[in-house]
Amino acid sequence: MKTNTLTALFVVFFSGVIIYTIKSLAYSFEYALISYSPPNYFVNIILIFLLFLPISSLPKKLFLPSHYLILSVYILIYVPAVIVPPYIIEHNYFNNNYYIFLLCFCLSIKYILSPKYKRLKNMAISLTKPIRKSQFTILFLLFYLVSIAFFLYTFGYRFNVPSLSEVYDVRFSYRANTNAITSYLVLWMGSVINIFFYLRSIILKNISGVLLTAIFQIYLFNIMALKTHIGILIISTLIILFFIRREIITRNLFIKYSLFALIFIKLVDIIIGGPIPILDSLITRRIFVLPSQGGYYHFDFFDENIKTYWAHTLIGITDYNYSLPPPNLIGKMIFNAPERTIVVNSFMEGFTAFGYFGVFLAGALVKFISNSLDYLFIYRLDSINKKTILTFSLLISLIINSSGILTLLLSHGVFILLLMYVLIPNLKTKYYAEDIRRA
Repeated sequence: MKTNTLTALFVVFFSGVIIYTIKSLAYSFEYALISYSPPNYFVNIILIFLLFLPISSLPKKLFLPSHYLILSVYILIYVPAVIVPPYIIEHNYFNNNYYIFLLCFCLSIKYILSPKYKRLKNMAISLTKPIRKSQFTILFLLFYLVSIAFFLYTFGYRFNVPSLSEVYDVRFSYRANTNAITSYLVLWMGSVINIFFYLRSIILKNISGVLLTAIFQIYLFNIMALKTHIGILIISTLIILFFIRREIITRNLFIKYSLFALIFIKLVDIIIGGPIPILDSLITRRIFVLPSQGGYYHFDFFDENIKTYWAHTLIGITDYNYSLPPPNLIGKMIFNAPERTIVVNSFMEGFTAFGYFGVFLAGALVKFISNSLDYLFIYRLDSINKKTILTFSLLISLIINSSGILTLLLSHGVFILLLMYVLIPNLKTKYYAEDIRRA
């Protein structure tokens, strides 16, 4: 079966899964404004057109980090962004300008995928040089020691794993006790640095390293009660075990694995039973439905009101026109709960800051990140670090799904990730001409 045809069939099936999840959870999560409001046939035709529009531009063979990153962005972020809002928001109240945003999002994906990577260049990273292995080891050993010292001083020795019902209490305690330094350290360690050494330990079959980094990741979860820290541990383990076996796959194979994952979720829910599908609620709703639903609320508000122009951030150069940050502002407007944060993906955050231009600004950032990962993959990294950077390329798509542009770079540590791979000792033993040919 041709690659684009299989992808289109998968997208239709995946869209059906999302719609079914909305319908099955609508009654139980009515308090979260999840309702089932299917649009008319004309709107469905528009949605199908928007869903299929980027498919021809997607890579057919997945080799570079950018290939995995952009395909994941398409499946995890773009497809739900197209499907969820029209099926949750009643047609009479739907802001039709949202379709313009989707078109800009689609064009942004196409922009990220061009030009071809056979002439890959990255001026910023090409000017840098890796450091020695001993320097790299000492640097990050010190980083671990400093981080642990800050954590113990701020939070004490805490190793009681909170249950799902306790996470919000733990998070409230974390916010009351944390400071700027520890908040960044927790996110950097839990999203990037500790995961990097955890992945290397798996590849090198270093059991003690795997256990120590896994225990430290659980400790970070105990501090902040951020479910992402546990989720990223599980997901990265599954991904790295896959990349240990193979680095180059086709888009068809990627689609087949994704299809298997969706079917597995449904089968588990059928076997478990109950009034609420557990995995649908924990995975499909949280990863696909809620971010897209929240994204629409952001769009609907900032489409008619003054954009933020990043005035609420450290680089703001204008006066901020609102009393709350955008996630809390939307939480107050929609749910009358200013303490509730409604996070969005980087492309929607770009819109809230600069309108439709901001969508392409977010695309330019993702293009820079993917270009940098590709450059490092081809010119700098050995086979071990290639597997880790491919794993992170998939994890970054999950971060993009729930983070603004600046949050993606700073709080969630993508800038630290790039810095790590820039500094890592150049252990590449294979001449990179073959990598360039494949790219």
